[in-house]
Amino acid sequence: MPDTWAYWSNVAIGYIAKQTPVNERYVALYKIQHHLNQGHDEDNIARIWNQGNAGPCVIGTNSSGVDYNSCAYEKKVLAMLR
Repeated sequence: MPDTWAYWSNVAIGYIAKQTPVNERYVALYKIQHHLNQGHDEDNIARIWNQGNAGPCVIGTNSSGVDYNSCAYEKKVLAMLR
């Protein structure tokens, strides 16, 4: 999402960077490390990434009208990591 990209690229790079594959990878790795430093594990990070918080996984529709299933997303991420 544009606001998410603007926030995290500014935090990770120091300005709102162009959204290129290289910048996206850098920001994603920065964001993952940020969550690891806060004590989150892979399960929590997958839920944060998908639903915006580390609470129990949920199925719903976000404020932009996009459906999500953080339970399925978490399982997919964990399978890819293993």
